[in-house]
Amino acid sequence: MIKRRQRLLVTSAAVLGTFLGAGAMTAPAMASTHPATNAQAATGTNIDKAYEGESGCSSGRWHYCLWYGQNIGEAMWGTNQQTFGTITATFPNNGTGAGQPVRNDAASMADNTGNCNVTTWVYPNYTGAFNWLEPMYWGNLTSGLRNNEASISYNNCS
Repeated sequence: MIKRRQRLLVTSAAVLGTFLGAGAMTAPAMASTHPATNAQAATGTNIDKAYEGESGCSSGRWHYCLWYGQNIGEAMWGTNQQTFGTITATFPNNGTGAGQPVRNDAASMADNTGNCNVTTWVYPNYTGAFNWLEPMYWGNLTSGLRNNEASISYNNCS
């Protein structure tokens, strides 16, 4: 029932956006849905295929995390905030990359939400190419998003 409501909301927003000349604003909501159920997914990549389990983000403190290095290594930044239209944080003092801006400097991410997908986009405000994770997975960002990410959110919660 929730997914039906989400699709109705996205469709309604797309129609309203078209009439108001803001159609581009509705695309990210559609792009953040699970690729198996949405044709918009051609611009995104599920990066969690081989990496389920403990990530360091799974301590229960954070809903999702980004790492400075690949394979969830080096400095880590985590948050419980649902959305960051523009990532403005810096990596804390916990490894190589500490003090560096998170935006355009992350190489891997983890989803610790338990029931939501986590998606990161190449541009602010959830636009452009994206990588996404299913709940309780982690993965390395693809070459198009590695050190090139600007927004992140958790979405499509079940």
